[in-house]
Amino acid sequence: MRLPDRATTSGRRGGRCLSGGTAAGRRPLPRCGKTLDLSRPIAVVMNAVLHFIPDDQRPDRIVHAYLDQAAPGSYLALTHAAPDPTHPDEQNAVLADYQKTTGVPFTNRTPEQIAAWLDGLQIQPPGLVPIDVWRPAPETEGEPMLLTYGVLARKPIDG
Repeated sequence: MRLPDRATTSGRRGGRCLSGGTAAGRRPLPRCGKTLDLSRPIAVVMNAVLHFIPDDQRPDRIVHAYLDQAAPGSYLALTHAAPDPTHPDEQNAVLADYQKTTGVPFTNRTPEQIAAWLDGLQIQPPGLVPIDVWRPAPETEGEPMLLTYGVLARKPIDG
């Protein structure tokens, strides 16, 4: 999907936002060659996406399907909901209500599960951490309603 230039470029020439499929085993960027030069680094943004993909649909393969098509030096930005051991009852209630209301699957995954998808990538500082710790705004307080981890990783240039 290509959005109107003014919606995606923020006044910068040549910017585009493309939405690809998430089915494992498919080449997710088949039509992007007209917009993106896949021989050059790109950004793959998977924020708040993969927790909607059940394990049997292999979210790990989805991540790698995108990165396999991306040039060395490309970045992956990813966020994912995780089990919250400090507020399990509240989290379970929110998720049960969400699934009852929407019928959409939702899978919390541990940081260790998410990290396994990043094998071979260069994890950027501060690493795979809760998003409220990643780059905190000055003088912010409060806890996230849903524990979410975030990471920025780079596809190595040297293979």
